[in-house]
Amino acid sequence: MASTIDSAPRRRSVLWSAEHRLTTIALLLVVTLVAFESMGVATAMPTLVADLHGLSLYSWPFTIFLISSVVATVLSGRIGDRRGPAPALLAGPMLFAAGLVVAGTASAMPMLLLGRALQGFGAGLLLVSVSLLIALTFTDHERPVIYAANAAAWVLPAVIGPSVAGS
Repeated sequence: MASTIDSAPRRRSVLWSAEHRLTTIALLLVVTLVAFESMGVATAMPTLVADLHGLSLYSWPFTIFLISSVVATVLSGRIGDRRGPAPALLAGPMLFAAGLVVAGTASAMPMLLLGRALQGFGAGLLLVSVSLLIALTFTDHERPVIYAANAAAWVLPAVIGPSVAGS
């Protein structure tokens, strides 16, 4: 005889319900992209800076990323308050990707720094807009689940990102 627990209908995870599925996939893809970049850059930066003869400027690719990210975070918050998360969610990945291309093709330190600034600006836009989208899409009860998924999205990049970037 089956127990009542076995016959109870399974409740679908809040992340994969029809109303949240697309949002969950998009958020996790964005977070994973940023995480892979972060883990890879930290591993590859010593070699990259040495190849560009910029060891005296070693900290600047990290610093310029952080500065532009902070500026974008402030701007993204203001834009999000007025227009919602959509403008920053559209512009953020484009700027981040443009920065990846510029930094990835850099033949000198100034070009690398420009690419890192674009990446940081894109990441800063995403940081606030992702949080705003979560706040607008998920209830108070559901938010811990999506935040846990966002944290989990860093696991794979943290495990394989450095070895891929180092090879």
